[in-house]
Amino acid sequence: MGMFSEDFKLFRGVVENNKDPEKRGRVQVRVLGEDTMDLEKVPTTDLVWAEVMMPATWGGISGVGVSSVILQGTWVWLFYEDPGNKSL
Repeated sequence: MGMFSEDFKLFRGVVENNKDPEKRGRVQVRVLGEDTMDLEKVPTTDLVWAEVMMPATWGGISGVGVSSVILQGTWVWLFYEDPGNKSL
């Protein structure tokens, strides 16, 4: 059995916040088809935090190497690590 389940799907989303209070490089993403685009119904502060995958050519351990900065408004691809619980 591989890492991904049968319900593995890629989703498209837009980064709305890249200021991770835990300084782990996470971003808050509004997921198309999952989250409403109505900011009054689901404000940015209510969006889940998503971990960012880095290319193997970049250092991503303890701040060593190049770090990526994903800006607000950037369109991204993402998947749920646990589709049943919607955890990114």
